Amino acid sequence: MAESGASGAATVDLSSREGTLSVIVELEGDPVAVQQVKAGSELSSTQKESARAEIQDAQDPVIAKIEAAGGAVTGRMQSAINAVTVRVDASKINAIREIEGVKGLEELAEVNAQNTVGVPKIGAPEAWQAHGATGKGVKVAIIDSGVDYTHATFGGAGTAEAYNQAAAAADPSSFYGARFKGGIDLAGDAYEARSNPNPKPDNNPIDCTNNGHGTHVAGTAVGGGVTADGKSYAGPYDSSTPKQSFKVGPGVAPEAEIYAVKVFGCAVDGGGSTGLVPQGIDWAVANDMDVINLSISAALAGGGDIQERAASNAVAAGVVVVAGAGNFGNETPYTNGSPGFADGVLSVGAIDAKTGEYTTFTSSGPRSGDSALRSSVTAPGLGVISAKAGGGTDSVKMDGTSMASPHVAGVAALAVQAHQGWSAQEIAAAIAGSADPEKVPGYKTTTGGGLVDVPGAVKSSVIAFGDSSEVDYNGKKSVVRNTSLSFGFKEIADTHTDTRSLTLVNKGDAAVTLSGKAIASAASVKADVTLDQPSVTIPAGGSAEVKVTMTVKASDIPSSVGDKGGIERFHEASGTIRFEGGAEAISVPYLLVPRAESKVSGVGAMDSATVGRVDMTNASAVPAEALLFNWVQTDPQGDVNGRDVGNDLANVGFNRFDNNGKPMVGFALNMHSRFNNIAAGLVGVELDVDLDGKADYVAMSYDHGRGTRNYFDGVPAVVVIDAKTNRGQFTGTLAMAPSDSGTVILPVPMDKLPKTNGKIGIRGITNSGQAGRGSVDSVDSFATIDLNAAPLQASAPVSIPGNGIASLAFNVNQDAYADQKTLGYMAVVLDNVAGTSEVLVDKVPLDAAPTPRPTSPAPVPPSPTAAPT
Repeated sequence: MAESGASGAATVDLSSREGTLSVIVELEGDPVAVQQVKAGSELSSTQKESARAEIQDAQDPVIAKIEAAGGAVTGRMQSAINAVTVRVDASKINAIREIEGVKGLEELAEVNAQNTVGVPKIGAPEAWQAHGATGKGVKVAIIDSGVDYTHATFGGAGTAEAYNQAAAAADPSSFYGARFKGGIDLAGDAYEARSNPNPKPDNNPIDCTNNGHGTHVAGTAVGGGVTADGKSYAGPYDSSTPKQSFKVGPGVAPEAEIYAVKVFGCAVDGGGSTGLVPQGIDWAVANDMDVINLSISAALAGGGDIQERAASNAVAAGVVVVAGAGNFGNETPYTNGSPGFADGVLSVGAIDAKTGEYTTFTSSGPRSGDSALRSSVTAPGLGVISAKAGGGTDSVKMDGTSMASPHVAGVAALAVQAHQGWSAQEIAAAIAGSADPEKVPGYKTTTGGGLVDVPGAVKSSVIAFGDSSEVDYNGKKSVVRNTSLSFGFKEIADTHTDTRSLTLVNKGDAAVTLSGKAIASAASVKADVTLDQPSVTIPAGGSAEVKVTMTVKASDIPSSVGDKGGIERFHEASGTIRFEGGAEAISVPYLLVPRAESKVSGVGAMDSATVGRVDMTNASAVPAEALLFNWVQTDPQGDVNGRDVGNDLANVGFNRFDNNGKPMVGFALNMHSRFNNIAAGLVGVELDVDLDGKADYVAMSYDHGRGTRNYFDGVPAVVVIDAKTNRGQFTGTLAMAPSDSGTVILPVPMDKLPKTNGKIGIRGITNSGQAGRGSVDSVDSFATIDLNAAPLQASAPVSIPGNGIASLAFNVNQDAYADQKTLGYMAVVLDNVAGTSEVLVDKVPLDAAPTPRPTSPAPVPPSPTAAPT
């Protein structure tokens, strides 16, 4: 599976960076895909070519100005997006932004590259036998590291000699296997997004032997198979096929037409990273592909990057887009990546082909930002054996959602063949709606959809749509329908009720009556989910609407605060709406991400010159807990350098405490808005040990998997980094950062911090991207603190009961308070509304006279009721 730390911040001030950057510049005007959506019907080939030519003409004067400003244009797109890729010195960025005709600019997102049992497991042979669906006439684009079209599974010669000759050929068409129809190399063998970001496109999209990712993927989706004696298998494809002996088993759509779009180079084993995914999608749309497979994902992406918009535009233009969910683990939420969670895209999680259980590596939803439900379906992704690049007739085993995605791309090819005239969104709905949750042990909607079911996808005549999303490209909107029902994110203080609509569409020639019910998932909190009608009749060629109402009480939602740090307290109200009747069975997953909301406010008071307190009142029935910090920094809202994804700093504090006798310091960083999973970025404090106004060390959150196993897992560990060497070490602690919160607490053992006499400077900092390419924020200057003399010190956290009161007492060192210019107290209440409401900050009233503690309010008598007259 491909991965990346880039999270796509379209308004980042890249001019503050140094050196040469690869950027994508969006231009004014609709691409062909959007023009087609607006036209309301399929454009002819002549109309598409004319539209592309007009866009190219409009691009020419803008490109001339970009080049005059110092940019080198490396690629042009007109189909899925209207944009050009540019290599340019960072100092020239702002000049390019100001060019007339430029809509926006962002750095290219980089992604890294990461059958036989799986194909029968999802029912492909049954569909070959009963429905004659093998993918004939369907065009499938594999956007990846290329395809070894000389491999016998694609009808190629299947020899090392053929591979070597083809790899060296300027015109490789004579080496194509029987079903390989062409493609493009957008990268060039020496390309690598970070170390050599200058692509050299050509017409030879052959895979590299030191990669092989794309060949393996293509073999699973559309390979024809290799017999035990090393020959290309030519059929028949029916229920007897799996009983034969193969060196490489057939793919899901063994007679589909194969196109390779190479976006990875060969210079690095595994292909390294790429920023060419948008160009690959654009090529596929321009060349009228029916299905795109993207076994590629940007890790923990924040949403909204250009490869997502390109993927959604491709769907709107009539292409079925399938993408892996990501290999970033499901231990924590919000680990799925781009472009898999784009609107209209079928995102695919991975299961073990033997047990049917989710793999530990498959990423988890929901989608960052709006908490929409993803992934769409699951497919086999562990121990998948498929074609080996340069192997002639050989196979290789690989793991990943990269291996699950092509199973579903193959299913899409079969469904396109079976359902002539259906739209891409209808094909996707048939695939997702027929997927079977009961075939996935431990089924959980946020980890993945049901197991993809080939017979169901190709024979379905009734499909269901949940959410309708507007795809906004260059200010132009089109509607893309999704295959799930997302109730979003909601903070709940009492009771929350919401109603959403499902649309059932009957593509058949006879009316169909279905009964429906809601089935809660095992991971769901208590929720009341009802349908407005127990059964529904959908007329032939028509549609019907079913309203789904969900009611959730705050009292049924546990606290978001755990006792181990990290993000172990994510809650969901989830399940499946199941429709059945006759031969039809449709499953639509639903999800609400709830968070119990306390409403704690506070007022500072003094008991004596050395003892203070914060008197707190909770106006909600949801109990809460408060922790005390010294408030040392504040930062204004809206000064994020880029797009705010929950990293706009508001307040910074610190405290001292012991953990089983071990001295610790806690840094608290509070944001103006909500984040989803803080491991997606970097949050911490710069430490100025010698008080010269410059950072010597940084204590911050960092994705634990990224630091220990070289892949993201969404767990925010605490690390201390030497700013001079940029080398760091984990402290052995995890950040306390509940998902969908606005505050991060970093517990750091004192022995992991640099040795000082106590006084240091600290400054809060954030970056929304793990790779340092996201939006950033920081406090303008350092605050001086003394780790050995905290001005305010509390002995323990305090609990505030629902609809009750409590006081958080603390000791006051007035000399330290004045010397360190402490702003005041900072009481962190993580169950309050995410953002600045999670902290109660104010000056400590040092000179105030002692005041009595508040008492619990008297019970309110019930209101009188009127008797009937």
